[in-house]
Amino acid sequence: MPDEAVHFRIRPEYKRLYFDVFVWGSRRAMHDHLTTQFEARGWKKTVAVFVVPAWRARNCLGEIHFNRKWLDYDTIAHEAQHAALAWAKHKNLDVVEIIYPFEPSKLTGEAEEQLCEAIGALCHQISLALMDIDDYFKGERNR
Repeated sequence: MPDEAVHFRIRPEYKRLYFDVFVWGSRRAMHDHLTTQFEARGWKKTVAVFVVPAWRARNCLGEIHFNRKWLDYDTIAHEAQHAALAWAKHKNLDVVEIIYPFEPSKLTGEAEEQLCEAIGALCHQISLALMDIDDYFKGERNR
């Protein structure tokens, strides 16, 4: 498998704001990049991570890094949730009001619907891109 990452972008509202997503072919390559880029230690046990770089493009809200060998739906949903919360913070959605207190008798509010739609959009886009990436990694293995 290649050590470089496959890169694509996802958008929580299909508008201008986006997240950069990187899928690394090896755990070591991902860790080396994260250690170099963010000058932090402790990445060795990390299989996926959401980060907000100090410097980033104007409409970029953050980055998601996945290790291809440790990629599953739980990991995708987990990192998409981090991204959606960063988006909600940027949009000034009251996430605390969405999550607590939970009252089953109430219908979901507008902010909650926006957050859930953003999470769904992020997971959907990641899943579609991963189908193409699977073909990329399979091609590398056959060389």
